[in-house]
Amino acid sequence: GSELVECDDVLSGGGGAPLARIGEGDGGFGKTTVGLEAVRRARARGIRVLECRPAQSELKLTYSALADLLESVTPDELALLPPPQRRAVEVALLRVEAPGRMLDARIVATAILSLLRVLAGNDRLVLAVDDVQWLDAQSAKALEFAVRRLDRRLGLLATIRFAAESPIALVEDDVLRLRLDPLSLAAVHRLLSTRLHRSFSRLILVKIQL
Repeated sequence: GSELVECDDVLSGGGGAPLARIGEGDGGFGKTTVGLEAVRRARARGIRVLECRPAQSELKLTYSALADLLESVTPDELALLPPPQRRAVEVALLRVEAPGRMLDARIVATAILSLLRVLAGNDRLVLAVDDVQWLDAQSAKALEFAVRRLDRRLGLLATIRFAAESPIALVEDDVLRLRLDPLSLAAVHRLLSTRLHRSFSRLILVKIQL
């Protein structure tokens, strides 16, 4: 669909395309399904994708979304950061014990910026966040700080509920918002067939669509 064409633009990163694509929809509108397909397409191109799916119940958990987003980051990759920044990321991700003093949010944000630059290298890096409105405050602030300062090697694909406000504030010229209409049963069938290489009955497709 047109939504996936728009997502492909952010994957390619060419032609001065907006940094972020934010798909807006409600439950049953297929926004998560579209997001998953965009992630699949990115990985099929050999693009590294960091993804997370924050939940409303985790809003008060410090750096919980960031920990999910960076779960695939290896110790060797973290070792490329300056020691103070590496330590801050390791503490935020609960990989090492926290010091007695409170973790400095600015150091964490700066460290995340450095880490994303390392992970992007000379290639393309995509952050995929489903239901971005449920990002915990600390994760949102760190990601906003980093995303605002990265070049076009980085792409952001996010989904958000209708009428919800994104906790990551970006320059409007860098953002393209897509209103996602409900996926038809045929569209759900095509996406699932492509991803899972199997077919489903109409009854199951209806349940998935809901």
